[in-house]
Amino acid sequence: MTEQVLRIGVLGTSRIAPFALLRPATQLEGVEVVGIASRSRVRAERVAKRWNIPNIFSDYEQLINDSNVDAIYNPLPNSLHAHWTIEALNAGKHVLCEKPIATGVEEAQAMLNAEKNSTAKLAEAFHYRYHPVTLRVLELLRKGTIGDVERIHCKFHFPLISSQDIRYQPELGGGATMDLGCYCIHQIRLYGGGEPHVIGAEAKVSSSGVDRLMQADFRFENGIEASMSCAFMSWDVFGISSTIEGSKGKIEVFNPIGPHVHHSIKVVSNQWWTEHVDAKSTYYYQLDAFRKHVLLGE
Repeated sequence: MTEQVLRIGVLGTSRIAPFALLRPATQLEGVEVVGIASRSRVRAERVAKRWNIPNIFSDYEQLINDSNVDAIYNPLPNSLHAHWTIEALNAGKHVLCEKPIATGVEEAQAMLNAEKNSTAKLAEAFHYRYHPVTLRVLELLRKGTIGDVERIHCKFHFPLISSQDIRYQPELGGGATMDLGCYCIHQIRLYGGGEPHVIGAEAKVSSSGVDRLMQADFRFENGIEASMSCAFMSWDVFGISSTIEGSKGKIEVFNPIGPHVHHSIKVVSNQWWTEHVDAKSTYYYQLDAFRKHVLLGE
């Protein structure tokens, strides 16, 4: 690892990579994207030319084993997260793996075991978690602005029209819960401060066999109740929000997942007000946190 510079290689030519890594890497000191691997040379060359990536690899193993690469960004389909993340960790490469980190508990545990047996570090790419909007909500909760948390509701409806999209393919780990609902579950656990039990869930299934809509209810050991709704296709076409109700008020967040596009934080307590945070992309803060985690141990 060059001094204070994290050299990252990208697996594949995913559509999320420019947003999650390539663009923020151009804005952030201490990070350099040094390679990209793809089974399609044409696609890899196109991406490398657009983002000035110096090295192109014909397969993932070559990139993972390259001595000039310190870390791997894994934005492959969900079903490929575990295999290639474990390969990278075994090779001593740090990994920023896209969410959801795995398709099930066995894969997730295998990835954690690989990290424990490696000198490298593994991080799951829930980018919203690092943004000042999320940090502000956590601050309001810590200060007791709405009293004790009693109920949480998270919603992520985003239309996915094309039936050919990989997120409709069960063999690739598709489905609304895996792609959208994981954000809702992550927020519920974050704001609830623990691990809830599922007390009920109902899905609408697409023709391909994955859930196009999922609604679920949860309860924490301390009595906090929570619910989520996520959908690729429903009568309620679009909506991204979180509501946290407390004993003294509530916090409503519009677009907690992509607040850099547009957002608002509405606080209702003894009085009510709306806040906006002027900040960079969620992916910028995520990459900065990953860099500091690997290079500085933060």
